Amino acid sequence: MQEVSFSIPVSGLVRINEDTIEIIVNRAETTIEFQREAEPPRRISFEPGRNMFDLVLDASKNVIKSKGINEFSAAMD
Repeated sequence: MQEVSFSIPVSGLVRINEDTIEIIVNRAETTIEFQREAEPPRRISFEPGRNMFDLVLDASKNVIKSKGINEFSAAMD
């Protein structure tokens, strides 16, 4: 077996953005994308004197008003 020694000059660039890393070596390019972590769920804040019951009551009144039927249930058609 015969061996031949050689060297290849390589130049490159690594560009780091907020959610991607771009790597360029000679003419080859690749981009790696990162998914951002989801923000933690936010708590619902109510006006003083209001609570979840008031929110559900307002939603049910809107459903009754839009359907024109004085009936409300959790199951919607």
